[in-house]
Amino acid sequence: MLPGRMRPNLCAHYAQKIDCEDCEYYSLLPWLDEVCTEQIVVELHRSTTGAIRTDGAKRTMRNAAKRRVILMHRLMSGLHERGYAIYYVEPNVRFPWLNSEYSLIRRNPCRKRSEV
Repeated sequence: MLPGRMRPNLCAHYAQKIDCEDCEYYSLLPWLDEVCTEQIVVELHRSTTGAIRTDGAKRTMRNAAKRRVILMHRLMSGLHERGYAIYYVEPNVRFPWLNSEYSLIRRNPCRKRSEV
């Protein structure tokens, strides 16, 4: 659930573009739980949050890669459970090995305000 100050006063939203340097892994699913969104365009980043421990020591690359896979799987599974399907993927032209942009569409359209 989104905090009160972040909770949108919307019942449905047509499109949402997200490019927030790793916050997509933690903020997209709560948004979708609150706001029915027809289309999502999200740039998924090579997460760096899992690469450094809180004590400042670097983790091994293997552990960082494993954490990225877990975050990506959790996000994509959550999107699938909420009824979204990928219809287009484009690598970031500047950093294709790091970031990709995913376009997703809701399989069942949101209800219009008049139908609620």
